[in-house]
Amino acid sequence: MTLAEFIRRSSLADPKSPFKYLTITERALRKAQAYARLIAEEFDDAEYYGYLLGDAKSDRPIVDDVLLAPDQKVTTGSCTVRPESVIKAGQEIARRGKKCLGWVHSHPRFKPYHSYIDDRNHEVVLHQVGPVNFVTLDAEELVFPGEIRTELKGDVLIISGANATLELRGDGPLGRITISQVKLKAVQFVSYAYSLVVTAESSETYAEIMLKRWGGCADEETMSYEVKLNILYEDADELRKEIKEKVSREYWTWGWRAWGEADEEDEELLPREGQQHPADW
Repeated sequence: MTLAEFIRRSSLADPKSPFKYLTITERALRKAQAYARLIAEEFDDAEYYGYLLGDAKSDRPIVDDVLLAPDQKVTTGSCTVRPESVIKAGQEIARRGKKCLGWVHSHPRFKPYHSYIDDRNHEVVLHQVGPVNFVTLDAEELVFPGEIRTELKGDVLIISGANATLELRGDGPLGRITISQVKLKAVQFVSYAYSLVVTAESSETYAEIMLKRWGGCADEETMSYEVKLNILYEDADELRKEIKEKVSREYWTWGWRAWGEADEEDEELLPREGQQHPADW
């Protein structure tokens, strides 16, 4: 296996690691859900299309607002947005000092999920916002964990191991280099776009993220998966402070322990009756 082949096949960094949740403020989520209910009422159970916005100056992907797409045509199962309307939306997003982190749409009277058409739309949005919405992942991989073999052929030093081959050229005395192991370090870029689906008849939601990993010698890789919502409450800090002052956790023994039957393993796992612990925040 050549070094280039190893890089293409190796998963040097997990692109999912920074993207476990869709973080959204409570106000933005309520706005997205309100659009779903009101548009369903006004346009005979129609769905809608919008954009998930975040602070343009922040590196953290936090959705704090929702923009209703302008000039959209809606039905009970589809939304149509013309290219010039996408440009108009981009101008509005810039005027607000925001950036687009993804898109949102509604299912009027059925459960939120991703259809095949939604998957295609999500990919279109990723290509639109990917050039500015990305993170960099530093990765390191031990390329030669086994025995290292070196061979000098003219001005080329060939380094080979269990899973890769590396060739070095130079003007110096390459034959004098002693190598015990080789590590590969690389920087990968991961573009992202979120998708949020809401419904007009309940508070149920569905969220996905689509990622594209690129950069270096690695092939481009696109993936998508469901994520949970991480809802930010505006008064959360004040609420946490009050909770720590007023609330503590009390543990009680249950079941057969109430009749005096002892179990040494359970004794280690369960606190004593009446034992209290402060809330952990």
